[in-house]
Amino acid sequence: MAILAIDTALDHCQAAAFDDAGTVLAASGGPAKGNAEAIVHHAADVLSAAGWDRIDRIAVTTGPGSFTGVRVGLAYAQGIAAPRAWPVVGISTLAVLAAAVDGPALAITDARHGNVYAGLYGVTDAPPPARLSLPDAQRLATQHSATVVAYGPAPLLDGARTVDQLELRHLARLAASLDPAANPPQALYLADPDAAPQRHKALARR
Repeated sequence: MAILAIDTALDHCQAAAFDDAGTVLAASGGPAKGNAEAIVHHAADVLSAAGWDRIDRIAVTTGPGSFTGVRVGLAYAQGIAAPRAWPVVGISTLAVLAAAVDGPALAITDARHGNVYAGLYGVTDAPPPARLSLPDAQRLATQHSATVVAYGPAPLLDGARTVDQLELRHLARLAASLDPAANPPQALYLADPDAAPQRHKALARR
């Protein structure tokens, strides 16, 4: 099975294709801030190099991450897959981060205002990913003896490993083992958008 893995949810816009053995067939990427649409060019480069006819499914990150980046990645993955009947597997950025760890792992990304988006993996009956305060995230990691994997600018917890870029090989590996029907490409939002309409410019009602 060959998989096209793409991520526009975090600070890197990247695409890569992997074969059954996890070997990289082709890869392309660059900074994503304000330029998530570049996934079109990165993925096209990868597909041209790897061979369009070799791809069996697409793996795409669903968040948490940039609101716009997540939506761009999901839209592109579904748009390119539909006419070719490629299954699309949606996987959270937290699950991909945790996949780099053997055993219990708590993956975190920055949620601003002293909070983190946190997902606990590798334990039985783990709670769903959520937006947590730093003390609550630390307690969760300690309670389950979990290795903490922190992405980029996330506030650090004790003993955390930090990574600056999501590894697409883990995204592809997870996607190869998951049922696309049970893991659809749907955005994972763990908090309301940190924005509001400009009310001071609205016209008063009469």
